[in-house]
Formats: sequence, structure tokens, C-alpha cells
Amino acid sequence: MSDKIDHERIARYLDQEMSPEEQQEFEADLKTRPDLEQAFQQRRKLAASIWLTGRDQERESLGALGDELLALGRPETLPEIEIPSEDIPPSPILTPLWRRFVLPLSIAATILLLVLVIPRWLQPDKMSSQELFAANYDPNALALSFDSGLKRGDGASSDSLIQHIEGAFLADQHNHAIPFLERLQTQLPGNASVRYYIAVALLQDGKHAQAAPIFLELSRNSDVGHWAKWFGAMSYLAMDQPEKAKPLLESLVQQDGYKKHESQDLLEQLK
Repeated sequence: MSDKIDHERIARYLDQEMSPEEQQEFEADLKTRPDLEQAFQQRRKLAASIWLTGRDQERESLGALGDELLALGRPETLPEIEIPSEDIPPSPILTPLWRRFVLPLSIAATILLLVLVIPRWLQPDKMSSQELFAANYDPNALALSFDSGLKRGDGASSDSLIQHIEGAFLADQHNHAIPFLERLQTQLPGNASVRYYIAVALLQDGKHAQAAPIFLELSRNSDVGHWAKWFGAMSYLAMDQPEKAKPLLESLVQQDGYKKHESQDLLEQLK
């Protein structure tokens, strides 16, 4: 396989433009092709360095500001003000007070500002759980393949329900899909894909508290478990419950499969 094709696959994988089948094939190639794994890691590091460059520039500008504030606090850098003796005679009381009290207090206040405030400016911003959800949630990666994901029943009734479900999803009317999914579940009991799509509809409709338990239940399923773990973690992050999201992410990291690298990055940010 040519380098051009490899780089295109890496770009599509990082941009989450691959189908689940393509993702599995690509991740399998990563394990067997050291050259592809090396190119993939270089691409990830390049993207990270671009982001960090902006942060470094911000730190440099803040560091220069801190140096200026520190210079203002040094007595030798303070300008001397000459007062003409014929206009205002020097006060024998004010000058000693300035040197003994006001100037030391000014220096102490400047140092306190440098110690307490500047380090906080230099620290990288830590994203909240909801911000992590918004940054990582991709509805296009929900693996919505109705023809293969839902096993059709023996009669036309199941086919009709699936058509209604697919139409509701395509129209972004996910709440309308839920009643049809529940009816399909009675016709296809034990079908994990039906349960998965119910959870997906709830997640897309913003009902994270209802979607999360279903994803958690399906996280042990061999057919939809890897998707359920990722989007279950997304549901918990949306509800600001990172401690419940972590076990699902850790499980994805251990499986060497779907969303492994993204799960590793999220766990680092949740520390």
C-alpha cells in the first residue's frame, strides 16, 4: 500500500470519517504494520504540537508581563522625583515614611501578585466534563447502519417499523423514533441492536440520564459493546459524572480496539 494511501487513511481515522468496518481494519493494520503505526504516531504528535505552540506563545507573553511587574518592584528602578526647593520644601516626615513603610509595602504587594496570580495564568486550562463531551461527541460516529444493525423480522411489519425508525433518524426527530423502536423490541426480543438504537435516540435527544444506563447494560455485549462503552462515557460526561465515565474508557483502552487512543487522551484530561 502506497504512502499516499496510508496518509489518507490516517487522516480519515483521526477525523473520524471511517465506517466501523474501516476503523477495525485500520486498527488491525496498526498492530501488524510498524511503518503505519509510526506514521500514525507522528501525525498525532504533529496535531498535538500545533495546539501546544499556541499555548507556549501565551506563556511567553505572560512571562514577559511578569518580568515587567518584577522590575517595577525593584527600588533601584523606581524613578527619583526632584522637587524644586523654592516651590515646595522637602518634608522631614514624609520622606522617612516613604522609605520605611510605603516602598516596602509596594514591593511586598508586587511580589505577592507574582507569586499568587501569575502562576495561575500560566497553568493550562482544564476542561470541564461538559466541555470534554462537546469536544469528543460525534453523532456521525454512532454506527447507524439500520440494514445490518437491525435484524429484520419474518413479516413486513418489522420492515415497516425499520423504515419509520430510519426516517426519523435522518430527519433528526429522534424522539419520534423511540416508540417505533420499542414496538420493534417486542417483535425482536433480546436484540441488542434495538436496545442500542433506543439509547442512541435518547442520547441524540439530549436525554443523557435515560441513555447512560442502557449503554452501561450493553457495554458487555459482544456486538455493540465497544460503541456502547464510548457513548455511555459520553453520556456520563454530559451529566458531569466523570467518575462513572472512567471505567468505560479504561475498558476501551484495554481492548486495543475502537476509540482506544481517544479514550487514553480523555483519561489523561480527566486526571
